[in-house]
Amino acid sequence: MEEEGKDRLASCENEDTNQQPKLSLHALTGAMGQQTMQVVGMIGRRPMQVLIDSGSTHNFLSVGLAHKLGLLVEDMPIVSVRVANGEQLPCSKVIKKFTLKMQGYVFGIDVFLIPLENYDLILGIQWLASLGDILWNFAELRMRFQYNNQACSLVGRDPSTLCCIKGHHLDKIISNFVGGSQLHLCSLIVEGMRSMVTCMVTKVQGMQPTESLEALLSEYKEIFAEPQGLPPLRNQDHRIPLKRGSFLPIGNPTCTQMCRKM
Repeated sequence: MEEEGKDRLASCENEDTNQQPKLSLHALTGAMGQQTMQVVGMIGRRPMQVLIDSGSTHNFLSVGLAHKLGLLVEDMPIVSVRVANGEQLPCSKVIKKFTLKMQGYVFGIDVFLIPLENYDLILGIQWLASLGDILWNFAELRMRFQYNNQACSLVGRDPSTLCCIKGHHLDKIISNFVGGSQLHLCSLIVEGMRSMVTCMVTKVQGMQPTESLEALLSEYKEIFAEPQGLPPLRNQDHRIPLKRGSFLPIGNPTCTQMCRKM
């Protein structure tokens, strides 16, 4: 039965050979569309954000995630991925038989590697076509299909709902941020206290608070203290002395030079 799934996947790839890979605007911006569905997948023990997108032609995996997890990457002839905003992304890497687990079901797919900011994985028409007949309820965000003679049902995540998260999970999310990122907490409930506060957590790469950093700030607190006024007087005053006999220009110096040239 596994061979049949591989044959169907290979036939799907052959059909898409002459088609330029396309990435939809929803996959690019992270916005939800009428024919998309967000789900949480697993690669090993690591969760990943997956977008099932009928507007994208192929399967795309974040190149940053692939490098971070040390996945086996293969070279391929460079292809140009057409993005909905008009950009062209060069792609020269592919992962064969990428294993993904979604809601208890295991799928083996081929993925192109490109930079992705809002999702870890995009499942496009290449994956959807390999499933055969699909019953997709966009209102309820539910998909039903047969895969390897098994009845599968995937439930999408409603982006309009909020969920609770534990403190240690929040620490992991913040530590995995890449570059300058912002995380907005609508509310924070402290266990054992009847208080609720609104806060914004901003984490910039390379500025994670550590014990060594805290010790350094404490040891040189006079240097890192917030200024309360003008700088103090010092033994050596750094200034630019004027040439003896010179005078300060009146008006705009640039304008004066231009007038002299005229």
